[in-house]
Amino acid sequence: RASIFLREKDLTLETAKRVRDELRRAGLRTVMTREDDHFVELDDQVRLTRNPEIPCILCECAYVTNPAEAQKVSMESYRRRIASGIAQGILEEHKLGDAGIAPVPELSAPLSRGSDKYQTHTTRRSHGHS
Repeated sequence: RASIFLREKDLTLETAKRVRDELRRAGLRTVMTREDDHFVELDDQVRLTRNPEIPCILCECAYVTNPAEAQKVSMESYRRRIASGIAQGILEEHKLGDAGIAPVPELSAPLSRGSDKYQTHTTRRSHGHS
């Protein structure tokens, strides 16, 4: 039985390029944060997606740590469907605007930082006695 080795960064870039290509074919200008395999700092990633000045999206397409999802996303046809769905959603929003789309609350939390993953959070509970 062949094992499936998927790297999220490869799948993400491939999907983003497919979306870019569909949007360009439809006449939209697209801007990529990366076009090749290089690391983009978390702070820079969060700055394209947290309360932006321009329209943007963040998609979680599949969790490669989930065996069932990893098997699906390993198929090129499935990845093409994901990219096509994202592109069609963007094109629909571009054509229709926000009319009829329920508003999404903006995040009021501070921006994430790359160093956040190393911080530990402790919570103390106090029990009041009278």
